[in-house]
This record gives sequence, structure tokens and C-alpha cells, in this order.
Amino acid sequence: MRLLEVSPETVHWGYFDAALEPVLRVRPGERVRVETFSYPRGEDIPELLNPRLAAILPRLNFEGPGPHLLTGPIHIEGAEPGDVLAVHIERVEPMLSYGYNRIQNGSAGLGLLPEDFPEGRVKLLPLDLDRRVVRVVEGFEAPMRVFFGIMGVAPAVDGRVSTRAPGDFGGNIDISELTSGSTLYLPVFRSGALFSVGDGHAAQGDGEVDLSAAETSLAGDLRFEVRRDFTIQRPMAETATHIITTGVHEDLDEATKIATRDMIRWLSQRHGLEPIEAYTLCTLALDLRVSQLVNGRKGIHAMLPKSVFARSTGNV
Repeated sequence: MRLLEVSPETVHWGYFDAALEPVLRVRPGERVRVETFSYPRGEDIPELLNPRLAAILPRLNFEGPGPHLLTGPIHIEGAEPGDVLAVHIERVEPMLSYGYNRIQNGSAGLGLLPEDFPEGRVKLLPLDLDRRVVRVVEGFEAPMRVFFGIMGVAPAVDGRVSTRAPGDFGGNIDISELTSGSTLYLPVFRSGALFSVGDGHAAQGDGEVDLSAAETSLAGDLRFEVRRDFTIQRPMAETATHIITTGVHEDLDEATKIATRDMIRWLSQRHGLEPIEAYTLCTLALDLRVSQLVNGRKGIHAMLPKSVFARSTGNV
């Protein structure tokens, strides 16, 4: 397995850009252990650091325009525009026993309810790695659900694209289903795909209403595959039990339509179902969930259980 550690040379802060030089080159099928670093910029919280992270923190420069630290990009040999990059998330776990949640002050206008919580706050969150819970306050805890909030490839457009809003290239999709054992499918727009990852979460409810999750540094074992047996326009995903399509738009209704139409298209093209029959199947079995509401473009992920396939697995 290859190792991609966090260092000033392997991370970039706040953007995707096709002009970035790869920090690692891999062949399809290779496994990579990737580290990501999450830290509230401008704060001093030693619990969110280990000795190695503490040593590199002063050497990291905020570049923007987005707020997230990303590790990468990783060049996947043979991936070309029009292909699909499959990112198999074999395992992902916290590097530390703490995370944090940040509510921006109300003047920033960020989060779902900035007018209700104008003071803002950064809160340290202990992670109970044995019981798999995040301790919030005495007597209240959230189940751990460990995943990367940001996974994406180099966008089709030139120049820096902020990490804040998701897009067809992936990015800040914040889908909590993408835990260990899941697979994310991304359309490839540039040679080598140029995959970057970050925004580690120990827990997040669908919607991510206060703008952040239980943010923490993660290490993930990823395996990359190049698929040419189907095409997609935007991210899809797969878990052991569900096929997932996604929709991103400034308007939540439009995001919902995009995700639903992509599921109908996938059922028609991959499984030969007439579109009107696929539409009916979706009304009976498709669950629409709000991925996030707070990153400029709102996200929907549409989840179809594989149990609808009476004679096949329904795998992508």
C-alpha cells in the first residue's frame, strides 16, 4: 500500500485546480493510505494536533478561496476525460481522539440559522473511539459516522475552484453514506483525474445545518479504478445496500430533480428499464435525502435500495 502523508508539500488550502502538480501517481487498482488534516484556522487547540501535525501547521499558508485543507492531487494513470473514476473507500478512521465544530459568527451569514446564533463558537468534541460516539455535552452524544466530506477530481474549467460549493467534479458533497466499504464514482474531466480529498468528519447529520460537522483529521485506505463501461455527468455512489445519485443546485427543488433524473437515467441505461417504469419504481422505493444546505449550492442524494433488483445485485 502507498502512503500519502499530510505535509506542506502534499496539501493545498481552499481550491481545486487542474494546474496543480500531482503529489502522487498511482496505477488503477493500487491502494493508497491518505491522511487529511482538519483544523480551525485562527484558533489554538492543541487537542486537534499530534506532534507531526503541530510541526507542519505553522508552515501551511491559507491560499483560498475556500476554507478546506485538501490532500492531493493524486494522478491515476490512464484516466482520461469521459472516463469514470471509482474511488473505493476501503477504510477510513480518525487520526486523533478529538474533533471540533465551528459555528461562524452571524455576520458571516453562513449556516442555516446565522441570525439565531450571532455570536459563533468553536467547540472541542471528544471522540470515544471504542464506543463509536462523539460526546457533545454531558448526557448527549452522536453516533460516529466517519467519512471524507470532500472528494473530487480536477474540474473542467481552468483556474481555482473553491472548495466551499460542490459541483459536477465532486468536491464538498458531504454525503454521510460514504463511510468504509462504500464507493464514489466521479466523472473525469482531465488526464489523470487529479483526485483530492479532505474535510474529515467523525459525524454529521444530513443537512450539516450549523455549517460544520464533527471535523477531524482522518486516514483513509482508498483504491482507485478507471471505469469505461458507463458514463456519468456528476457524482454517483454505491454502498453495500444502496445505489446513490446526486444533485447540486442553488435551488433545493432543482437539486432534487437532478438527482431523481439521474437515477431514472441510470435504471434505463444500465438495466434496460423504460423511463416511465423507472419513474414509478423511484416513487415506490427511492429515498431523497438532503446532503447539505449550507455551502452555497444545496445537495441532494437519492438512495435506491438494491433490494429492488429481484434477479441481480444492481451494482454500478
